Amino acid sequence: MRRSLCAGAVAVLSAVAAAGDTVALRSLFPKEADVTVDGAGLARLDLPAGVLAECLPDLSNVRLFDTRGNEVPFLVDSPRVDAVVETRQVEVRPLEVRREEVPRANGPSLRRETFELPPPVGVAPSGGWTLTFDVARTEFVARARVTWTRKDRAASGEATGSIFRLLSPRRVEKLNLPVGADPESKVTVLLEHEQPFWLEPSFRYVSSRTTDRAASAVIPLSILSTRSAAGMTTVLLARPPGVVPASLRLESSTPTFDRKLTVSDLGTSGDTGQLGSASLFRFQPGSGVEELELPLRAARGDRLRVVIEDGGSPPLAGIALTAVFGQPSLVAYLERPESSGAAATLCFGGRRARVPRYDLAGLRPVAGREVYGLRAEALLRLYDPKAVHEAHLGAIRPNPAFDPAPALAFAMRPGASIDRSSFAHRRVLDVRPSPEGLARLHLAPEDLAALRSDLADLRIVDSQGRQWPYLLERGAASTEVTLTAAASSKNRATSYRLSAGVSPLTLDRLVVDTDLAFFDRAFRLTGVPDGGAESVLAQGRLARSAPDLTPVAIEFPSARLTRLELRIDDGDDAPLPVRAFRARCPVPDVFVAAPAGPYTLLAGGEAAPPRYELERVRDVILAVEAGEIRPSALEANPSFRVSTRFTRGEGPQQTILWIAIVAAVVVLAAITLRLARQGPRL
Repeated sequence: MRRSLCAGAVAVLSAVAAAGDTVALRSLFPKEADVTVDGAGLARLDLPAGVLAECLPDLSNVRLFDTRGNEVPFLVDSPRVDAVVETRQVEVRPLEVRREEVPRANGPSLRRETFELPPPVGVAPSGGWTLTFDVARTEFVARARVTWTRKDRAASGEATGSIFRLLSPRRVEKLNLPVGADPESKVTVLLEHEQPFWLEPSFRYVSSRTTDRAASAVIPLSILSTRSAAGMTTVLLARPPGVVPASLRLESSTPTFDRKLTVSDLGTSGDTGQLGSASLFRFQPGSGVEELELPLRAARGDRLRVVIEDGGSPPLAGIALTAVFGQPSLVAYLERPESSGAAATLCFGGRRARVPRYDLAGLRPVAGREVYGLRAEALLRLYDPKAVHEAHLGAIRPNPAFDPAPALAFAMRPGASIDRSSFAHRRVLDVRPSPEGLARLHLAPEDLAALRSDLADLRIVDSQGRQWPYLLERGAASTEVTLTAAASSKNRATSYRLSAGVSPLTLDRLVVDTDLAFFDRAFRLTGVPDGGAESVLAQGRLARSAPDLTPVAIEFPSARLTRLELRIDDGDDAPLPVRAFRARCPVPDVFVAAPAGPYTLLAGGEAAPPRYELERVRDVILAVEAGEIRPSALEANPSFRVSTRFTRGEGPQQTILWIAIVAAVVVLAAITLRLARQGPRL
């Protein structure tokens, strides 16, 4: 069985197919488009937003095929990289140094430092040299003049400017001046300043050549929901998997505004952190005096949350948000067809293929990496239009070779039967798998309260009582649970007894939502674990500084709890006007490879943890796109029988043991009662 599962997985996802069976590889991608080129040789194909929206972030589901159907290796060039192609530094010692101090009646003395330097040796990679000053002093300002004689001796070159290093209000410095492409004779440097010390710099000639892929693309992001309350507007956005925004552009019909925006990363893993925050403004429509773009760190989730601080102003009207991202491109060697037509076909989409491993990837620019010699020359030619032709992408169409059969067909079969009467709860499921045959269910807090802490009593069965194997992805998502609070004040402190509608639940964060703009109070959070004694979860200070009105969160180690209690020291202030308490509850995801149809989730049993062979190919199962499972409300299982637990598995042995214990207790009680009635014997 295990060998058959692995064989099926390899048949679907193996990269071996790329080398040996191009027809099978091509059938993994649902869409394709023709690629045309201006000439044979290296070609660069920019991937448009329409393609990236169908792709994964790592572009693993993208392939190129030539006119004969053979796979074409390519490298992915990321425009986020500014690659240093070649850098050369030449340290020089002054041939002559002269210093003089000129006293002045109305100010500090003027100091002059003159240095005679040898010219740089060799050819500058970028076509010009920069003279860099290395000064040990912490702060200084000086006027600088650099003069030199060019090779053709037709004229002398000169560069003037200032060099400085300042620490307040923030550290800034400028420590270089250009000296031209090819100075022939010595270079003279004159420094003038009013510092009470000599600068005594050392010198370096530096020349570097860099590549700059500034290509960018934009794609409007779909707005899933918009909510305005308490002076803030929260917008939830959907992010296409293949689009990693470098910045977010705000559009609004409001003519004049100045609002702070905060963008957070959401998705299957819940709140994964802040991506960026800035104040965006528009002074007057059409004036050009506006800043409407917010830089972002790389996002991972499939949703973005944008919080706009409106304050006392009305919410922005006509909001639209656009992702600005670096447009990746593919560089490949393509042959020009004999007749007019496509030189290659780009196939993409789906989630069935792994990242290809081409040797061309070694030529890809890497941020911060310096490259020298012939490899630097090769890398430079990647951006030379004379060396790399421009490729064009035709209209996107369905791939006729695409195999629509579920990629997980090998895993879509039921397991062993199970007695449903031993489970106390059930939830009817409407399974609607993706075309690949996978569906995902987000467990609800009610499910977690009904299940054991290890989730071993979770089963998914069909109408015939057969189990359908599933994969459990713990920590995949989280949800917020609103808590009810019973408040009591005593000894200048307020205690809130918090509980959810269902319990026990696994919680790891408490959110306190209040309209008070400023407070700073000590707190102590305790919890009652399931089957345990009360313990301290967190303590410290609960604080907020105006005008920040975001809810205050208390993080604590994940624990399965039946109740929380928050104690806040008010001192002589009034208790906090708390609008609501919410707790974050991590909820696992359940992945099922099953045909569409009705199923039943069973919970609340005494069953042993299940063992499914599906676990052996976890990475294969989770690599494909998942459909949805629509659950009904959790309810009591009408077929549940308590007696079932005493007739299955170890139930009979436990029943006999309890009968023996009860019988022994009854016999001992009878003997004791009889002896008591007889009374003491003389």
